[in-house]
Amino acid sequence: MIKPYSVFLHLEVTDSLQALKRSEREQILLFIRSLARDPFQSGDFQQSDESGRVNEAKLVGRFAVFFYTDNADAEVRIVQIRQV
Repeated sequence: MIKPYSVFLHLEVTDSLQALKRSEREQILLFIRSLARDPFQSGDFQQSDESGRVNEAKLVGRFAVFFYTDNADAEVRIVQIRQV
């Protein structure tokens, strides 16, 4: 049986979500929940972070949600939400 993946949000992401309009927050949370069901989704583009790790970036409304999948720990980590 395949181990289910957990989804973790960095603290800055939770702060960003709280500052959004309810409709925008709900739209982003729907996408984040979809990552729990399918952690191997591709983003709309990729961007390397300061450590050189490649993050997927999914456009959700007027925001980009940056995440990566950590297969060793069976986790998806949401690292940033940024307005585009």
